[in-house]
Amino acid sequence: MKKQYLNLLTFLVLIAAFAISFTACGLTHQHTFASKWSSDETYHWHAATCEHTNEIADKATHTMVDGVCSECSYIDNSVDLTAFQYTVWRGEATITGYYDFTQTVITIPSYLNNYRVVRIAKEAFRDNTVLCKLIICEGVQLIENSAFYCCSNLTSVTIPGSVTNIGNSAFSCCSSLTSVTIGNGVTTISDSVFMWCSSLTSVTIPDGVTSIDHSAFADCSSLTSVTIPSSVTSIGVSAFSGCSSLTSVTIPDGVTTIETVTFYGCSSLTSVTIPDSVTTIETLAFYGYDKLTEITFNGTMAKWKAIEKSNWHLGNTINIRCTDGVIENQ
Repeated sequence: MKKQYLNLLTFLVLIAAFAISFTACGLTHQHTFASKWSSDETYHWHAATCEHTNEIADKATHTMVDGVCSECSYIDNSVDLTAFQYTVWRGEATITGYYDFTQTVITIPSYLNNYRVVRIAKEAFRDNTVLCKLIICEGVQLIENSAFYCCSNLTSVTIPGSVTNIGNSAFSCCSSLTSVTIGNGVTTISDSVFMWCSSLTSVTIPDGVTSIDHSAFADCSSLTSVTIPSSVTSIGVSAFSGCSSLTSVTIPDGVTTIETVTFYGCSSLTSVTIPDSVTTIETLAFYGYDKLTEITFNGTMAKWKAIEKSNWHLGNTINIRCTDGVIENQ
């Protein structure tokens, strides 16, 4: 009997040791959590997607900005959703207009009556002269042509990462616009999208954008600086023409053509850097530069001379600083 007792005790000790070893090796159950937020009126959190459905992670109180949580896009009940005009197609909503012309701050929600908002339609908010601040929540994918054209008192725009396309002239003629945050889902800065935004002082174009199209920032006369990411390979005709306050610009590697009048009339420009990937500089690309006397070219003198140029600037003399010397009086 004593021997049987010792055997049982030994077996239990081995089981306990195995359980401890099993735990120590990290083979315990690992909870999995949803990527989307769950929320109530006070908190947001990530709910478990495994069998332990009562488990949550990252619980925190809402950070409300103009009635919307900046973390999870929860909308306070005080935000009036009844003012939106919208259509529904295959369970997704497109905002087509807005009834209330007294609201200075408008938040584009992620959902309307349980329909996911994916699109802001053409000219949906055109000529809304009351709107001052615009917040677009995550989930919206497309801002169509001229959606906010000539919203003359709009000063601030936040575009989330879910937006992949901003249509032509979407924010053209927003003459009070000073601040734009563009999410990293956008790949093209479309034709005339910020044209005539005469109060815009700076803009950061996110990595991933490959094309800045025709007149995208034309006549943004207060724009003093612009960051063009290395992903950009195409800068369109007149993209920055008339940006009379722009003082410096660096064109990234990968751009092969500086198009006609791309930087026409940028009269404050004193510093330009051109990569050795450029093979063509089109007519009047650098016209109107009273203060520009030197350009940095990241290639040899031989490469600069091989670039196809056609009346690319007129007026002042420009020296070209290459990697192996300076070419004077261009």
